[in-house]
Amino acid sequence: AGPPPSSGPGLTSGEGPIGSSGAITIAPFMGLNFPRGDLSRRSNTGLTFGVQGTWGLGVLALMAEASYSNFTGKLENGIEFDDFGTIEFAGGARAGIPLAGLYAGGLAGYFLSYSSDIGEGGDEFDVVPIVGIHLGPADVGVRYKGLLGDLDWFAITLAVHFRLR
Repeated sequence: AGPPPSSGPGLTSGEGPIGSSGAITIAPFMGLNFPRGDLSRRSNTGLTFGVQGTWGLGVLALMAEASYSNFTGKLENGIEFDDFGTIEFAGGARAGIPLAGLYAGGLAGYFLSYSSDIGEGGDEFDVVPIVGIHLGPADVGVRYKGLLGDLDWFAITLAVHFRLR
């Protein structure tokens, strides 16, 4: 289950405090997105900015997050594509793996997309698997958006969790 929860608010240290029973954290995060498939033909690498909240249940933590991702358009075969953005609302869970702060989990979310030339994709539901490592206050993760939806990208994320309870 991990180490006992800390006595109050502040930065978390490691994965244990996030999954501790009754623990509540909030984490601003950012990500570097690498488009795949059709999205890679019209977009360059993008950025994500978001916030994630967790609620520890002892063995795992429930998560909720909201984020904004932007991909800059690119010139492909003489066609200039517009910038593309998406707003995500998701919920899921993550569980610590008893090895040096590792965790695995997933999110199910809705992605609201906008672009004047998106053509395909648009608003969609998707399931996003995540894995990561939580070392001290830094939470570094990898996720893949594209299991169910048309818009595919890998992301490397960095978060800092603040314990609220």
